[in-house]
Amino acid sequence: MMRKLSIVIPCYNEEKTVAELLQQVLNIFIPNWEKEIIVVDDFSTDRTREILKTFEDKITVHYRKKNGGKGSAVTDGLSLATGDYIIIQDADLEYNPAEIPSLVKQIIDEKTCVYGSRNLHHVKRKGFIIPRLGVWIITKLINTLYRVKLTDVWTCYKLFPKKSARFFCPGKFESEIHFTLGALRHGYKIVEAPISHSPRDIEDGKKIKYSDGFKAIAVILSDRLLHLRKNKPRPKKVFINKEVFKRNAQEHKTGINWLKTFLKQFPALYYFIWHLFCPVLMLVNGPKKIRKYLKPETKILDIGSGPHRWGEDFINLDVFPFDEVDIVADAEHLPFENNSIEALVSESVLEHVPNPKAMTNEMIRVLKPGGYAYISVPFIHPFHASPDDFNRYTINGLQHMFRDLEIIKKGVRSGPLSALLMFLAYWLGVILSFGSRKAAPFITHILMLVIGPLKFLDLIFMWIPGSEAVATHVYIIVRKK
Repeated sequence: MMRKLSIVIPCYNEEKTVAELLQQVLNIFIPNWEKEIIVVDDFSTDRTREILKTFEDKITVHYRKKNGGKGSAVTDGLSLATGDYIIIQDADLEYNPAEIPSLVKQIIDEKTCVYGSRNLHHVKRKGFIIPRLGVWIITKLINTLYRVKLTDVWTCYKLFPKKSARFFCPGKFESEIHFTLGALRHGYKIVEAPISHSPRDIEDGKKIKYSDGFKAIAVILSDRLLHLRKNKPRPKKVFINKEVFKRNAQEHKTGINWLKTFLKQFPALYYFIWHLFCPVLMLVNGPKKIRKYLKPETKILDIGSGPHRWGEDFINLDVFPFDEVDIVADAEHLPFENNSIEALVSESVLEHVPNPKAMTNEMIRVLKPGGYAYISVPFIHPFHASPDDFNRYTINGLQHMFRDLEIIKKGVRSGPLSALLMFLAYWLGVILSFGSRKAAPFITHILMLVIGPLKFLDLIFMWIPGSEAVATHVYIIVRKK
């Protein structure tokens, strides 16, 4: 069966070379392979577009409406590619298209990516010492952190299966680093083959700059830190609502939420830090209180679980697929039949949903008659987006939300001293940030390291009668009639 190779050519202001380059690509012959040529013009301002129009009967040409950088042009080209494999070809003449067939021969299986290495060629490279040193550093960094043995990760020639094209992202030169890291993390094997390289002078070509190198290092370090822990094998299939995951995934990649998500890859470490330094005391009156009302073998649905599992009898549901999450779904649209859940808990989730009444109705809908539910919410607590923050509740407000159910127990989850400490940390974070919205959350969390341990005094204050009037969190346990 003949396979197809898509040759994607990002192009920007290459009037001197693009015609000759395209002719060379058209002349390529690969036995048992069909080829398609896709050129993406990244809003050229010279005669490049005029030249490309003369080739439109032989190739596919996509004209971008604004300049977005090489990564953006490549991403557009990948979306148009229909081949089994794809290779990136620059529009200048630094790389020789006649060497593409030799790269194709290196394909082992559908999990193989082939990189053309300029450092493996028999003709040694000369000049451009600083750029070459930068690429060497980037290559060594990836080799060290990802346990591979590559020689030239920032090469133009990257031949890869169509399925791996999703690892490319819009941007500039760092988009190629994103691709390499994504491929390695998802089990693709990168093999290298020697290629020649005829670099243009800096005045004539678009070269990697110092800023690109620093961006690449930042991309590598953040990717390695965020994915430091490999996902554990799960004993059963995880249900994932892809729309819910897509809607919430980006919130975990920026700012303080990125730091939290990274730490949550190590639940024992995260919850040790959280229990010790977070100013809110959450050691008593937790979700496990519901067990006393249940039979020993009863399964308990934890809505908005995060990466923590309260026990083997808990089934975790969250909008983000942390290691311990069994079901990725929206709390406002629970994927269960009516009257099908014997027990459920919700720990500090109602404030994070835009329509809490919808979530409440869903919890009541899926709960079996005679089933029990534990719900805790913040009362006196600063704004905390995870991924967003909408509501606060008094203990009376919480009872009103579940007024159609029998109230079994109610009380304080975390007390008045926790509220005081938490507001102090947030207040100082805002004041000391001097108006920087990005700095304030980080300053706040640093301050928590200092004042957080004082929360253990709340083991005294939370039991004082009337403490629910100034409590940080309150809870109720209800039963469906």
